[in-house]
Amino acid sequence: MSDMSEINIEIDSLTLPFSITENTWKLRLAKSQTRVKDSQQIHMVTRANEDTFVPLEVEEEGDAFTFSFFIDPEKKKWKDLEKLHRNEKLRLLCNVSKLKNYLLSRLTFFLHPDNVIFDDNLQPRLIYRGVRNVIPPFEMEEEYFCKQLKCYSIALFQKNTVLISL
Repeated sequence: MSDMSEINIEIDSLTLPFSITENTWKLRLAKSQTRVKDSQQIHMVTRANEDTFVPLEVEEEGDAFTFSFFIDPEKKKWKDLEKLHRNEKLRLLCNVSKLKNYLLSRLTFFLHPDNVIFDDNLQPRLIYRGVRNVIPPFEMEEEYFCKQLKCYSIALFQKNTVLISL
């Protein structure tokens, strides 16, 4: 039997409580926290480009949606990044900055150490994502993305980082 752990990711007024078992992160999101009118709207998050977003399945269960995110155990997590050399961290940040291209899409996301994993080429994969005006975060503006990127950058280069809520 595998161990289960929990993690809460907080961004603004949004708290996302994940249950983690082996390579799957599960999140139960009350329908009242969303603006989903049609189950087809959910498919936007499940069909997201897997070069940028981890695979995801969503189940509708009564008054909630259960999101199951499938995490490749070979991907680098936040704790692995502190071992990177300065030039690798700079390349990683350059790659993360390219997520700006998604700001005009229907998909929304946030930069948080626990929400981004990386492949061996330091290309980011986002775990949680939403849909503009449907699934939180409801908006993702360039100014907010830049603020998150700055915080992420500072944290990446700090030793023994204690992250401060945005």
